[in-house]
Amino acid sequence: MTVGQRTRVVRASESLAAGRPVIMIGGCAPETAEVVIAGEHADPDCVAWAIRYTSGFLCAPMKARRADRLNLPALKGDGPPGSGAPAYAVGVDAAHGIGTGISAVDRAHTIRVLAAPGTRPDDLTRPGHVVPVRAADRGVLQCRGTAEAAVDLCAIAGLASVAITATLTSDAGNLLQGTELAAFADEHHVEMVTVDDLADYVVHHGTGGGGRVCRLTEQSVRISVNGPFLIDFLDDVTGAIHSALTGPLEPGRTPTVHVTTACARWGSGLGTGLRSGHDDIARDVGPVTDHGGIVLTLRDTAEHFATEKSELARGAILAVLSRLGVERARVVGWPDGPDCTTIQVMDRSSGTPFSLEAPA
Repeated sequence: MTVGQRTRVVRASESLAAGRPVIMIGGCAPETAEVVIAGEHADPDCVAWAIRYTSGFLCAPMKARRADRLNLPALKGDGPPGSGAPAYAVGVDAAHGIGTGISAVDRAHTIRVLAAPGTRPDDLTRPGHVVPVRAADRGVLQCRGTAEAAVDLCAIAGLASVAITATLTSDAGNLLQGTELAAFADEHHVEMVTVDDLADYVVHHGTGGGGRVCRLTEQSVRISVNGPFLIDFLDDVTGAIHSALTGPLEPGRTPTVHVTTACARWGSGLGTGLRSGHDDIARDVGPVTDHGGIVLTLRDTAEHFATEKSELARGAILAVLSRLGVERARVVGWPDGPDCTTIQVMDRSSGTPFSLEAPA
């Protein structure tokens, strides 16, 4: 992930948190640019602005599991899962507090109802003037669509994972693109970000404020006298649990990290450096105790992701090492790279993890 990509995502999330719109580029239709507004910040002014400068077709992306809770099934005729085609549900209006439902005031109210945590299916009427979109539950890494990217961006901003999206158009009715799009963003002081920016950010940082992985055990588990510790980490991106067997980590010394996998499905697509089928950590206790370093065991899930497995694995490695406070590491089994390479884990200036490509 580049510094520029991270900066664009951070600035865009800050704009959403402040109630300002952003522009999202890419997804299943790379030639389009979408206005994105956080659902919980929907007010008549921002909705009227979105209607004025877009097609006026307002969508409300949310995770599929939330759509299920609100009884918003997908309409028939959508593309296959993971294709990036939006999974539209039937349009809705708020059941109370609106007029005809079409005005900016009414649509803003409906969107806030969709974003409110306590909303129930009977708080909505069908059909209506706001069109929900069912986004993949695992977000932009599972499906590279604008809906997923918008929902993930809301989560990164610390907001409810419901957004407003609409396609930008020119006064002549054409899609807003190229220099016209850049001029529009400058004129209206709107941050721009791409779906690929979001995907790269989530691979390394996840969508929560605590980073991609969180430590499951409050204290390390000692597995032998004077031996190393076994620490489990929950992966916010994939839902898997990764384990780190850690020996002594001497300050100022670059530790060796041996990457293994607990699932052959991971190892088959990650390169020759990884060992597959590794569920028994006993064989690693002695070497780690004697020589220090870390044995990191990655685990897969049964879920499908649009992102390459090697990319997911690299992000998981960096996230776990960052949690362990490792700034620089010698990695044996770097996915899709040489069997042994040295990587920079921490950005010393910001204290946040970033990826340096392993040398060929």
